[in-house]
Amino acid sequence: MPKKNLKMRVVVAPTPTVIAAAYDENGKADACTLAFYSPMEPLASAVKRAAAFIEDIRHLPGNTLISTHAIAMKGLLEVLTPGSEGAYWSKYIGNCAVYAAENASGIIGIPYEIL
Repeated sequence: MPKKNLKMRVVVAPTPTVIAAAYDENGKADACTLAFYSPMEPLASAVKRAAAFIEDIRHLPGNTLISTHAIAMKGLLEVLTPGSEGAYWSKYIGNCAVYAAENASGIIGIPYEIL
């Protein structure tokens, strides 16, 4: 296929980005895929962020709902479970997993899975 002169479009993305485009024999765009490459956050970093988050919410009265992705949830479980030493990293946590933990005057208990 002969090379085509294409109009440039600006893409602003939070991570390195790959744009793949396919064109038919007449040079008309047939498909376009925008893919973001985001390397996995180091586990130590996830635990550090989780610990800072727990300190921020520890003082809140009543129940607190936290909705997050599996790696962040594992970090939270690591922080809230004394002596876990990485036990949660190999544990499967699904997209709809729900954990609960009691907060008694800023002392947050060990989380347990409820769904």
